[in-house]
Amino acid sequence: MLAGMSLRKAARHCSISLDTSFHFRHCLMSLLAEHKSEHLEGIVEIDETFFRLSHKGQRGMKKARKRGGSNCYKKNGVKAPRIKQVPVLIACDRQGNIIDGVLTRLSGDELYRHLNGCIKPGTPLCADAYLAHEWVAKKLKVVLKELVNYSKVAVLEGGFHIHHVNGYHSTLKRWINCTLCGVATKNLTRYLGWRRILSDDSLSKASFIERIAGY
Repeated sequence: MLAGMSLRKAARHCSISLDTSFHFRHCLMSLLAEHKSEHLEGIVEIDETFFRLSHKGQRGMKKARKRGGSNCYKKNGVKAPRIKQVPVLIACDRQGNIIDGVLTRLSGDELYRHLNGCIKPGTPLCADAYLAHEWVAKKLKVVLKELVNYSKVAVLEGGFHIHHVNGYHSTLKRWINCTLCGVATKNLTRYLGWRRILSDDSLSKASFIERIAGY
């Protein structure tokens, strides 16, 4: 798991069956899913990314969706969503602490549910210009530093930007969509926890095992 191996590669490496590899992975992920930073300090960045709704591994579905394809289709010349998208919140600070969560919908209430108690009042919060971000910033009593997309200003005076969180988005999506070939939406929270572990540069094999043994 520290090497980010696929199930089949992990099964061959450990000389176990694919089924055993699957069950071991999910047992470990369930232990690590809630292990996340309790607080974010200094300059904090938040942003949302989206994953396609996936029923990967689920049997008995009437019609399987073909892998690939476009997220949108044109109806009467207007783009309309083809596949439901699942929003995922990522919040991080410049020290590498990460808080994430799968959202039921993209709203201020949902953002507050994940961030409440994790950011101190008065903390600089960098985010895209969006009503939900403005609402949650007022609720948390933090100082919102808005990055307006159409202004083409990527960094505000004082070093306020969302480069770190966007970089994490790219790593997360490439890992889930390419390395793991997608994951079931019902397990997405667990995979977010695994990705956080992989992003911890200070984590060794010994400390990883010690952390699991501590549960």
